[in-house]
Amino acid sequence: MFLNWLYIYFIAICIFIIKDHQVSAEECNEDLKEFENDTINGKYIVWVYCKADDKEVLNIGVILSKDAILTANSLKMDGIKCSAHPYSPLFDGKTTNQDMISGLVVATYGNVNEVLPHWTLPHLKLILLERELSLGLEQAQTISFLEKDLNEKSACVIPVPNAFKLFDRKTEIVGRTDCELAYPGLHRDIICVRTPIEYCNIDHCTKYNVEGAPLICDGIFAGLVTKDGDQCDATKPCLIGKVLGSQQWIESSMNLLNRDNEFKTSTIYVTFLAENDRLVHVPGVIIADDIVLTSAVLTNTSAGFVFDRDGEKIAWNSAINYANNWPAESDKLQLGVIALEKILDPERVRKMNISKMKPIQDDECVLAIIEPYWVKLEVNVSDDDKCRAALPKYHEDYMCVRPKLDGVQFGVQIPQGTPIICSGELAGITARIEGDHNGTLYPFVPMHRMNDWIGASEMALHGDSPKTNNSLIVVWLSLLFASLECKIVY
Repeated sequence: MFLNWLYIYFIAICIFIIKDHQVSAEECNEDLKEFENDTINGKYIVWVYCKADDKEVLNIGVILSKDAILTANSLKMDGIKCSAHPYSPLFDGKTTNQDMISGLVVATYGNVNEVLPHWTLPHLKLILLERELSLGLEQAQTISFLEKDLNEKSACVIPVPNAFKLFDRKTEIVGRTDCELAYPGLHRDIICVRTPIEYCNIDHCTKYNVEGAPLICDGIFAGLVTKDGDQCDATKPCLIGKVLGSQQWIESSMNLLNRDNEFKTSTIYVTFLAENDRLVHVPGVIIADDIVLTSAVLTNTSAGFVFDRDGEKIAWNSAINYANNWPAESDKLQLGVIALEKILDPERVRKMNISKMKPIQDDECVLAIIEPYWVKLEVNVSDDDKCRAALPKYHEDYMCVRPKLDGVQFGVQIPQGTPIICSGELAGITARIEGDHNGTLYPFVPMHRMNDWIGASEMALHGDSPKTNNSLIVVWLSLLFASLECKIVY
């Protein structure tokens, strides 16, 4: 008798549970309106456009600083180029080049070029911008980092775009054990989330469907959605690359860029008139009161002038190229010396010393990018053999620089004539890149090989009057430099 009652009680409990679940299922759709709301986090978010290997993506990322964006995508790093645009509800996916801010460099977490399975490595990418974002209380703002492990009971949302408008969609953290069961070999810096169980008709493949969408818990940034949207498995939880474990990589990458004014007054804009009345602009370095060093220039231009950092315009009409060629060619050393018509104001500019030593990999070096925006990027001098192998068409005396950290690539073309400064002295001048550059190495003319030539060029230009025929000087110098080259110590 007791067993019969126990059996009846058990059946009743099962029926109650089934009915309760049926009620919950019926209530799912009614709860959808609570699942998402118009975002309150748009001020922390940017649109990110990236292209690599004939593939392109438009997703989102978060603002780490006025110079840095963090996103996630599944593109390879070879030749990757990215740009960013602050989020706006008025954005319609159509932008001009002026609207987008180009990424100066792109860094990948883990220094991996290939796209590995998404649970084995966070597909995070950090973009250092060519120019600063405009930050303000009513506009874009930097986002705060989570500084401790997530609590499974935290109130979390994922801002996700739908037709270019952001919605904050609720989510919840999955326990580590369940996450690892779903993804054997799960990376330590990846966690799992899922749609809250009460929203039983929703799966993350349709609602958390944008890589780079941030996970925000209790108002703090915790990670980014990282997954293959084309192969999403709705039976498994969504993957999040967390920022807590990758914070050292993020900070090291951000420190590569600096916009302070050191060396700024030693740089100058060089402009000259080329064929078809085309104005050419290249950066240059002040090496004497009236002498500027840059890449190759047009020596017989009818109009040449420089602009100092305060915008003062000073004419020049005397110049000498090392190879006497323009446009510059990769199989020749691209270097030019310019004599100005008047002395630069010593109160406004500062000449830079030229290094007599060959730069080495351990030197502290920066690429001082003058245009279109002043910014310094930490770089390392590359191994000579790697430089030769990567750029076989270039003159054998060229050297190369690369971003200081592994897994970082240039996202823009660096203008020829850009100075490379090592230990406070001018160590090199960048050359013109030919064709499609993969963004890893940049060739430069090393100054330690050119000291004698630069000194001889200065003497010749100081002896030249504005009305002197420049071609005669070039003929005389070509004979002199031929003898000087024999004396250069390699």
